[in-house]
Amino acid sequence: MKMHWILAAILSVAVVGCSSNRHGSSCSSCSSCCKMMNKQDAGMMVTMDQVPAPVKATILKETAGYTLGDVEQEGKKDKATYSADYMVGSDKYELKVAADGTLLSKKLDNKKDEKMEKGAAK
Repeated sequence: MKMHWILAAILSVAVVGCSSNRHGSSCSSCSSCCKMMNKQDAGMMVTMDQVPAPVKATILKETAGYTLGDVEQEGKKDKATYSADYMVGSDKYELKVAADGTLLSKKLDNKKDEKMEKGAAK
């Protein structure tokens, strides 16, 4: 009987210790897993079908005639902002849109994405 209590105590400590990392698993390299999770928290790639209708309308209006690239959601859906990359000639631009479709910013993005450049060359 005493062995059951010891085993239960060990298992309890193991469960509590394993659930203390962000993703609730017991990976031995948690720091690398959590770094990856933090990077994903910064923004999530989405498709145009996944963004709210007002956001989609603003992005399509502002990028009409240009090559649209990645769309990223930052924050929770109801309070999210969306950023979209697009190409104007050989220049990469980024626009930010609020969840209600309000255009927040539109700027030249000097960091060119190889995927975007290949898409613009077609």
